[in-house]
Amino acid sequence: MNYQFIKHLIFKKYFDNLGRSIKAALNYQEKYNKNYKYKCLLYCPGKWGFSGRGKITPDFFYPCFIREMNKRNIKVVFSKEKSIPKNFDITIWIINEDFDNLSKLISEYGGENNGLQINNINYLPMIADKLKTNEILRNNSILVPSTNIKETKKVFQNERWGSGRDTKIIFDQNKKENLYQTEYIDSTFYFEGIKYYLSIRALSCCGELVSIFPRIKEFDSQNASVHSADTPLEPKLINFVYEEYVSKNYKDIQKLCKEIDRVFPNCCLAHDLVLNDNKFYVCETGIKFDDYGFTAHMSSIYDEINITEFQNLFLPSFSKKFADVIFNKLIND
Repeated sequence: MNYQFIKHLIFKKYFDNLGRSIKAALNYQEKYNKNYKYKCLLYCPGKWGFSGRGKITPDFFYPCFIREMNKRNIKVVFSKEKSIPKNFDITIWIINEDFDNLSKLISEYGGENNGLQINNINYLPMIADKLKTNEILRNNSILVPSTNIKETKKVFQNERWGSGRDTKIIFDQNKKENLYQTEYIDSTFYFEGIKYYLSIRALSCCGELVSIFPRIKEFDSQNASVHSADTPLEPKLINFVYEEYVSKNYKDIQKLCKEIDRVFPNCCLAHDLVLNDNKFYVCETGIKFDDYGFTAHMSSIYDEINITEFQNLFLPSFSKKFADVIFNKLIND
């Protein structure tokens, strides 16, 4: 993984004078403006702190985001204190859905009105439970895989809670309450005679599509789960997927993000989508600010991919998009 290459693109090309750390960004913030009109709290409760356990890559995301918020007359403040600070125009929760003592956190702060709430903690129990998410989205007319597995031959099985868990394709129609079991949606395609799985991750902020990460894996009859690190470093394959499945469906993915925002408003989410018969199914959704794993994995072939959507993953354009969307929410809602 070419981390130095990525840092070069972010810091050298974008803002040479800002520095290479969150601390440098915060120091620059104080020099940039002494009297910001708005204040934004990044609240990071729990032992996972500023990363939220896989929700954000601090050194990758924060410096660019802080700079973009400053440009919009917004001062960024971090806190890990047990008691949430008051009197902010925006509160962004950096938190994992599986947060320990979530019910206690909600009872203490779920009713707080500390400005515009991003990733409102009242939604976390619903997002944490994949089965509950599936049910809520279906009830809001959003296409999801069926959980009525008695009517399907192939069953996709995952853990009901948590991320990065083992998945299986099984042929057992007996439902287990502690698992997330759905009909298997065939998302395979062929390229140069080889069969692949395709899972499209759409990163959104308050319903606005920020970026798209197509994750690809060579076909495996037992395990259809696809992760960033599975994606082959083959430029021809990546170009093909972006042209055929991302660019052509960009508006549909954008529309789907807006529809999900009506269910879970004002959240920063990653939607894992599969495409079958020209229809997108939402398999999972969860709190997410960046997909640095994909970016780092793909960095070695950056110069060989000619698709704008791909190249934008390596620049701070998504941090800028987050800042734009949140600022517009603040002044317009």
